[in-house]
Amino acid sequence: YVDVYTPKYDLYKEPKYGFKFPLQACCGLGGKYNYGENGFCGQTTTINGTQIVVGPCKDPSERICWDGVAFSQAADQIVFKRIVTGEFSEPPHPLNMTCKKIRMPELTSGFDDKVTLLAMTSFSLLPV
Repeated sequence: YVDVYTPKYDLYKEPKYGFKFPLQACCGLGGKYNYGENGFCGQTTTINGTQIVVGPCKDPSERICWDGVAFSQAADQIVFKRIVTGEFSEPPHPLNMTCKKIRMPELTSGFDDKVTLLAMTSFSLLPV
């Protein structure tokens, strides 16, 4: 189990992450949250008689939300960095402990013999 909600919620409640516009979408048009009032991301809409395509903000790294639904790349990177530590896993298990290098000669025949492959360790071996 991985709790993905806590690190996402923390983005909104912790100013240390430095988002200038934490509640506004980057790609949207209109309203308090820049989401959907006058147009959605990628949509063609008419404003004051002029057709425009709703596009992204100048600096997406200042926003948590990309389009009112999905997180921005900046927010996703923070969430990922926190999740891979294992802090939000039950049992706590950092991602770098989930994979191990193994040699698989039958898959590497004909290739450089130094090729190694990553294999996921089975979580079914963990105590329940």
